[in-house]
Amino acid sequence: MLSRLAAAVVPLAGRLTVTSEAASGPDAGSILVANHTSLADPAVVVAALRRYGIEPVVMAAAGLWRLPLLGAALRREGHIPVRRGTARAGECLDVAAAALAAGRCVLLYGEGRLPERTDAGEAAPGPFRSGPARLAGMTGAPLVPIGQVGARRLCSGGPVKQLAGAVTAPLRRPDLHVHIGAPLHLRGAVPETTLRLQDAVNAAWQNANRARSSRRLRDRTRWGAPPPRAHDAESAGGRRVDLARMVAQRPYAGSEFMNAKDPKVEAVENFFAAYAAGDVEGMSAVLAPDIQWTIPGRHPLSGTKHGVAEVRSFFDQLGKAGFQAEPIFFGSNDDYVVDIHRGWTTTGTGKVDTTWALVWHFNADGQVDRVVNLSGDQHQMDNFIWDNFTLAPLPDRLA
Repeated sequence: MLSRLAAAVVPLAGRLTVTSEAASGPDAGSILVANHTSLADPAVVVAALRRYGIEPVVMAAAGLWRLPLLGAALRREGHIPVRRGTARAGECLDVAAAALAAGRCVLLYGEGRLPERTDAGEAAPGPFRSGPARLAGMTGAPLVPIGQVGARRLCSGGPVKQLAGAVTAPLRRPDLHVHIGAPLHLRGAVPETTLRLQDAVNAAWQNANRARSSRRLRDRTRWGAPPPRAHDAESAGGRRVDLARMVAQRPYAGSEFMNAKDPKVEAVENFFAAYAAGDVEGMSAVLAPDIQWTIPGRHPLSGTKHGVAEVRSFFDQLGKAGFQAEPIFFGSNDDYVVDIHRGWTTTGTGKVDTTWALVWHFNADGQVDRVVNLSGDQHQMDNFIWDNFTLAPLPDRLA
């Protein structure tokens, strides 16, 4: 019943898409391991799995069994309570092993808990617990990594925000994507298996993130469709500007508004996906060795960064403030890509949340060799950086 309910309700709350590296989905008797970001993501993953005819046994916190209606449904359908921190904690693995032996798939979460963040942004999976690896060692069942994105747009934050998200989701219908990876047959020691499984789930999550971004680009840059309006932002002079409209009204010589198949647009899209995943190597792969990246403003991180090492160092610093980016619009010609995206912080004193325009120049080898950032609210960015990034005392700050 819960699988059928999820399959009916989730498409009403968001736009769910699913990809799988196996055409028929996971085999019977598989251990399905997903990243855990929201109270809503079990429903999202279960709805995705039902498209392959799979109704998994779900391992979840035992507290859910105390909820009147939900607890009764969980007991009736044979789902497995996890009593972490008690003398009965190990029982759940024995029950899961029996379900696998009966040909059922078992769904569990490697992290074993929700992230403590309250924002709705995506982040790479956190450290895994040993349960999935121990279950695979007990049973010899394959481990199937699953990555999901978008569930935090349905439900995240404190109780009031979660309720508001659930109520408004049918109106907003956020994009949701689930990617089912290839099965893994891991037989090593539990710590090693746990690390390899976490890497595989992280890769599945990155694939889901890229697929969702590609879908957004296809929707927003489809031939004949006008680019969406970016949210207005206060410029430094106090005028309100709409960057998406400005770009749309400016002709590009010899070009059209490009779709996601343009290799330069795909390269920038891959950069954003790597950025969202914290994949510094993936970001660097898009950049030429002699990259020049200009950051506007009057703050300690502004100025032109020369070479990949300086650019990576800049983004390492941004990572401390939990910067997130969500693409809005792309346009291109033979040498340039212009992207407009929302960029915001998730930690630190104060907040940045504004529209950004980036101009990317590609060299003859198809790598990015120059980037210029333009901010919709430079004062906001300047103030945030000064509040959160302190200069070294003299004379250490001098070369």
